[in-house]
Amino acid sequence: MSYRFSLDCPLPKLDFDVITLGHGSGGILTHRLLDKLIFEALRNPILEQEHDGAFFQLPGELAFTTDSFVVHPVFFPGGNIGELAVNGTVNDLAMCGAIPWYLSLGLILEEGLPVAELWEILQAIKHACAEAHVQVVTGDTKVVDKGKGDKIFINTTGIGTVHPKARIHSSHIRSGDQDPGERSDRGPWHGHPVRSGRALLRKPHPQRHPVRQSPRRPPAGCFR
Repeated sequence: MSYRFSLDCPLPKLDFDVITLGHGSGGILTHRLLDKLIFEALRNPILEQEHDGAFFQLPGELAFTTDSFVVHPVFFPGGNIGELAVNGTVNDLAMCGAIPWYLSLGLILEEGLPVAELWEILQAIKHACAEAHVQVVTGDTKVVDKGKGDKIFINTTGIGTVHPKARIHSSHIRSGDQDPGERSDRGPWHGHPVRSGRALLRKPHPQRHPVRQSPRRPPAGCFR
């Protein structure tokens, strides 16, 4: 059974089919990569300003988090590293009692990465952002020599507004509270599908393990 992400948009026509060191030089090839792939996949009004950073306003108390994703394989049952990066940071914000709004996206690409695979990962990022109602508004792209990366590493930083009733902290844990990660009806944590993906390198694996994200609004049980 295939577990690769189903592309909503076909790969744009390009004059290159693999990532080269030149795509991380900051020159013409970098701009082609950004314009034809990254901006094309993640387009929104803030990102389209193509500034060194992002400008926006948010009300109230803010939560700020960052996470880096280095997984093997980058494609696994139920998803890929792209949606894992979005959902992981969205979940971190939710665990701060925050409503997520904006993300930064840092990509470290390995020389030789097929552009088709990068496009598939970007489409997964786009899809995960749409489901979480967040936008990628700034980012960075670097390329490392072949053999010095594992196709792609991703860093996502997220910012959100803290819900006024959210009081999430380990000091608020009470006897009898249940860890949602232990509930079988919530599905496995993202480590499970990644491990299953490794097993695919050895034998067929028919199961699909979804990469899940917390809802946009922190659950009522988070409020004390």
